[in-house]
Amino acid sequence: MSSNSNSNNSISGSNHALPKSGCSTWYVYMLRCADNSLYTGVTTDVERRVEEHNENSKKAAKYTRARRPVSLAYVETAMDRSAACKRESNIKRLPSQHKEALVDGFQASSSFTLVSSAIAQSTVKSPK
Repeated sequence: MSSNSNSNNSISGSNHALPKSGCSTWYVYMLRCADNSLYTGVTTDVERRVEEHNENSKKAAKYTRARRPVSLAYVETAMDRSAACKRESNIKRLPSQHKEALVDGFQASSSFTLVSSAIAQSTVKSPK
């Protein structure tokens, strides 16, 4: 999960930006699976990672391979990989109601629509 893609998609907004190429920012994300469950992970490239989860790829998590399609439900930035992994672990230990509250709060933000639309369409590119 540590490789960066050449994607130039970036949508500004606190804790809601997609990474730029060459960026080493880490992200903690949650995906909404087809069975309505939530999957939590970390990455340096949210768009690439969502695509990997949805493709017929060995890079997709075993959990999401059986629950496709998935969509981005939540994303936040972390200072480094260690912080991202700690936050991922904390989120995974939350009761489902608290996870849903995170998702609901994220969906209420205007950035969510832009980020999820770009990832869902996979062809939308930000102006250069």
